[in-house]
Amino acid sequence: MLAIALAVGPFAATAARSADPAGDPAGAPRGAGGPHHSDRVLLGSLRTLARADRFSDARRAKLAEMITTGQPDHTQVAVTIRLDNGVDAPTLARLAESGARVVNIGSATVEAYVEPESLADLASLAEVQSVRAIPRRLPSYASLGVSLQGAPAWHSAGFTGAGVKVGIIDAGFTGLISRMGNELPASVQVQCYTTVGSFSADPTACENGETHGTAVAETVIDMAPGVELYLADPISQLDTVKTIEWMTASGVRIINASWSSGYLFDGPGDGISPHPDSNYALVDQAVAAGALWVNSAGNSGHAGWTGSWVDADIDGLLEWSSDDESNSLNLASGERVVLAIRWADPWGTASNDYDLELQQGLAVVASSQDRQAGLADPFEVLEYTAPAAGIYDIVIRRFAGAPTSRLQMLAYAGALANLEHQVVAGTLPSPADSANPGMVTIGAVNVASPSSIEPYSSQGPTLDGRIKPDLVAVDCAPTTVDPLFCGTSESAPFVTGAAALFLQADPGLTPIQLAERLRSRAIPLGAPVPNPTFGWGRLALGVAPPGPAVGLAFAAPPTGAVAGAALTGQPTVRLVASDGATASTGPSATAIVTLALTSSTGAALACDGGLSKPAVGGIAYFAGCTVDREGGSYTISASAPGLPTVLSAEFAIQPVGAPAPLAVAASAPTITWSADVILAATLGPGSAVPAGPAATGGARTVEFQRSSDGLRWTPIAQGTTDGAGLTSLSNRPATTLWYRAFFPGAPDLAAATSYPIKVIVRHRLTMAASVSAPRTVAVGRTVTFTSTVRPILAGSPPRPTVTFVVYRKVGGAWVLFRRVDVVADTAGRARLAWRFARAGTWYVRSMAKATTVNAASPWSPVAQYVVR
Repeated sequence: MLAIALAVGPFAATAARSADPAGDPAGAPRGAGGPHHSDRVLLGSLRTLARADRFSDARRAKLAEMITTGQPDHTQVAVTIRLDNGVDAPTLARLAESGARVVNIGSATVEAYVEPESLADLASLAEVQSVRAIPRRLPSYASLGVSLQGAPAWHSAGFTGAGVKVGIIDAGFTGLISRMGNELPASVQVQCYTTVGSFSADPTACENGETHGTAVAETVIDMAPGVELYLADPISQLDTVKTIEWMTASGVRIINASWSSGYLFDGPGDGISPHPDSNYALVDQAVAAGALWVNSAGNSGHAGWTGSWVDADIDGLLEWSSDDESNSLNLASGERVVLAIRWADPWGTASNDYDLELQQGLAVVASSQDRQAGLADPFEVLEYTAPAAGIYDIVIRRFAGAPTSRLQMLAYAGALANLEHQVVAGTLPSPADSANPGMVTIGAVNVASPSSIEPYSSQGPTLDGRIKPDLVAVDCAPTTVDPLFCGTSESAPFVTGAAALFLQADPGLTPIQLAERLRSRAIPLGAPVPNPTFGWGRLALGVAPPGPAVGLAFAAPPTGAVAGAALTGQPTVRLVASDGATASTGPSATAIVTLALTSSTGAALACDGGLSKPAVGGIAYFAGCTVDREGGSYTISASAPGLPTVLSAEFAIQPVGAPAPLAVAASAPTITWSADVILAATLGPGSAVPAGPAATGGARTVEFQRSSDGLRWTPIAQGTTDGAGLTSLSNRPATTLWYRAFFPGAPDLAAATSYPIKVIVRHRLTMAASVSAPRTVAVGRTVTFTSTVRPILAGSPPRPTVTFVVYRKVGGAWVLFRRVDVVADTAGRARLAWRFARAGTWYVRSMAKATTVNAASPWSPVAQYVVR
């Protein structure tokens, strides 16, 4: 071993690794034929555990750091077993024979409990690629943040997240029971894991001593008090797979993960992993099932380092700075620390070999010396619980292989590890750097200074250059279980609650659309936007949409017509929110509205497509509605599930053959801007109200209305009819419009609406040239033609396209030579620079094409040029 290592370089690490009884030749064959196969396969502290004496302090210390079950004399440790190929029945049988009690099965991974004495037998199986202890979750250690991020206005508008199911995956929920019915909903759904692979539906089983998940749940409920909660504390990776299956099958649309992988790294850093059962696969699983994944960014902003390998004195130790081969951090007594490194080798086939050590003084108190020999990941992780407070030093050794171009280290400690040498960029743990577009990563800004990043908030960019985090939210806002809940663990559930409000308002949002909605509402911070510190900015809900529907109203009341003919005013019903606005978003915005006719004549109401219509954006439009029998005092009722019924104003139906009670006409069906159109409304005699005076059309006030789509109408003017029932209005429309007239009714005359008419407005275009025509110009001369289109509309109207046509006279005919389209600028100008390259007679003219609001303009006058 020493000779092999010295061939690579005279490293101090060589002797240290060679003296380790776990050492074996890097090129030794895999499988039962290799005498030290188990030492290569058992990763991390499992090697030490497998070799430790049954009653030794070393064994007890290692077991204290692991997830275990069983009695002290028959303790079993929870492990992840990665297999060379898939899982089949013979493989499971051999695992069982080796002493593994399998509890979860993945695609190429199983999770099991195994006694330390059986580890070597398990690792000796040829199909076993690696065995590693299952790590513990790493939490990212009426609230002030609720108002800061804009939730109260949404609550007042009726948006509480009602109907939205939210899942929280966390480490534990101590304090849950005492808060149900006050700080938290009275009923929650749970999967509380008691051991790997086994859970209970009793909420008391989630009270495992860890309060982190309860604080997360409180934060979600503060933002969205109406959501339904699904809580789980899975212990292992495959437990989490089952948890996500349960949540998404139950209809959960948002999953909050305020934790990081217990390994910190689970891939090279580009948001994916070559291993099918990685943390990234969890995100992909949830998003594919329709759930947005909200992940905390992690708290390694001042506990990470990235750089290339530097070893100027060639002693095999990384030089963190020019004169320092250790990276120090302070640990409190009893504080647990997790350290991980990864480097620029292919995952699954790493051949360069690095080791990770934690030292105190001259003593190595913990190390990770997994073997990378072309069959492993470029990754090392160690876990250590400090027996006493003090300064500890992180050391990285190069055991074999070439110097790496990129080495990355992350540290996790309960007190937010603060490294002596740190690089904040690229400190995102797995899966916070996921490449899935249906996942958002959340950094933290302090509630007291919400424009400054928390120093511990992990930052991007990712290895492949993507911007993460997506946005930031506040932390250090109090909860009842944690009066100072700091860390990205709190910022993530603030975003989860906000996402629930968005989803209640717009239930059709996909996870990708919901992620984009969150980014688009953020208040920008830092520059440029987005950036790897704040992402797109700080969470902000923005202006609340109208609330859910509480009632109905006729936006356009039905009005009279001739029996059997379409009502002159077709019924339009809107869903009304508590503030009087149209309830245009949320589940109620698509309620089914049903019409019914009330009459004393036995008349029947019919509409195209039936008498029930789903509302679109809070409005139900009915078309082709007719009443088949003449009469007066008709009304139409509108109803929707859960809402009070509303009645229209009375209207009358004229006998067959009678003229329409109200009609409108235009002086021209098509005009060119800026011409006027004359609108004439005629109110004819209607059905007299019983016992009233004879109905006439004179001295009545008629309202003129206009619409851009024939559905939504705006009053523009009023006129008083003369003795013949006639009134008129001169109007200058800038765009194509619909017009109609409306009579609200009187004691002796029923209400009426005219059938709408359409007036098409064409663009007006003028064309000027830099050389006036007709003019003789030299061959090769360039003339610039400028066409100006009117009208110029306010807001952001569609910009017209101007078509220039250039003709050349051949014999006695015009022959089209070129057609060029130019989009007009915001001032309505389009320019063509034309070079007359040939002699002859040329002609140029232009026209503006139609847009969605204006018809095409007439052609401009022809400009003639003689070219010599």
